[in-house]
Amino acid sequence: MQAGTKSPQVLVIDDEPEMCICLEKCLQLLGCSVQWRTSGPEGLAYLEHNRADIVFTDLRMPGMGGIEVVRSVARLAPATRSIVLTGYGTIGSAVEAIRAGAADYLTKPFKIDEIRVAIEKLLAADKPDDQPDTGILGNSQPMHRLRAHIQQIAKVASSVLIRGETGVGKELVAKAVHSNSERRMRPFVAVNCAAISENLLESELFGYEKGAFTGALATRPGKIEAANRGTLFLDEIGETSPSFQAALLRVLQEREVMRVGGTAPIKVDFRLIAATNRDLPAMVQEGTFRQDLYYRLNVVCLDIPPLRERTEDIAELVEHFIRKHRSKVEHEITGISPQALITMSCYRWPGNVRQLENAVEKAIVLSPGPVIGPDDLPAEITCGEADDEPLDYFDSPLRDAKDHFECDYLLTRLKEAQGNVSEAARNAGVARVHFHERLRKYRIDPHQFRV
Repeated sequence: MQAGTKSPQVLVIDDEPEMCICLEKCLQLLGCSVQWRTSGPEGLAYLEHNRADIVFTDLRMPGMGGIEVVRSVARLAPATRSIVLTGYGTIGSAVEAIRAGAADYLTKPFKIDEIRVAIEKLLAADKPDDQPDTGILGNSQPMHRLRAHIQQIAKVASSVLIRGETGVGKELVAKAVHSNSERRMRPFVAVNCAAISENLLESELFGYEKGAFTGALATRPGKIEAANRGTLFLDEIGETSPSFQAALLRVLQEREVMRVGGTAPIKVDFRLIAATNRDLPAMVQEGTFRQDLYYRLNVVCLDIPPLRERTEDIAELVEHFIRKHRSKVEHEITGISPQALITMSCYRWPGNVRQLENAVEKAIVLSPGPVIGPDDLPAEITCGEADDEPLDYFDSPLRDAKDHFECDYLLTRLKEAQGNVSEAARNAGVARVHFHERLRKYRIDPHQFRV
């Protein structure tokens, strides 16, 4: 493994403890963090509550075999890749393993270099760029760029202005900047300026002394003091009044705050991150936002793309929200159908990721079975789907149009072949391994089409 990279989390499943110990030693020499279990059910139970980047599983084991383990891993943890190990190195078993969803296949006895090459190939495929650990999901190019910018910005102390539509996750990005900065062990204090009335916002931010106004029964430090040596996040900064903007500008210039009713300034050290869905330059021209404050805020700018401009991230986000909310219902929810996923990918999502999460939560509640279908989605997403589809191809960016077409094409071939991946690949004129890679990209389970 390369120096400075995160240790890959590896789970080994083999019914022979000696083999598990041997693999553990080899993988630890390669810089991996290793857990091992001696049966498929035990390994999957571990995976339900713990993360693993890669699973090594023996092909032939009593009870649950390696093929079933691979399929279960794909359903339980779609981001986890599986490598099958077997002493029965036949072409047939290799084909069966790859068809089930394995990313690679090694025969016993193996060499440590073979394991190293297999791991590095998977990690390189899964992480094409060296991205920071931000907790922000999405493998589209806009999100790769956003995570890279967060990593750069986190290293400096400059003020940050985050711009984006409602629901794109501006506070999540602000927390990512804070958690990757030198101030990460200090407070992150968030204030939604639009949610607090104008006459209370100043006392909320600056604090107040006892007796400063009716109801001020005791001295109360403000949010700015609470963020001392940490990060202050002001959401919807464009909704503030000119008087508040003037008071905030003075705090930024002097690095001190005066409580309402106070007489002595208090020195403060905080990093300011502000966010808005408004056009601040236009507001400056209109005279509704102070130009000098805008320049103070806009030292570094982060733009978050709307969800409609990165539809390739929808599948990953949907899976994340299913895992987050499926415990709210008594019946099992295992995933979403390809047809429902296509419907969601063709929708414009004016409310962005927040609306997507709400839609997934509603679908989980409404779904009568384990798989969310198109009929379980909220009406605003499904209505007019047929009329809008041609527009989605021609009005969308080329990348999105190609993705929509390819996903539709794969589904059609699978339906024709009744879920037989080899037959579908032949009909498509591509290698089965390549066809399987495309299925993995769009989270399509061929078993749903088998009769």
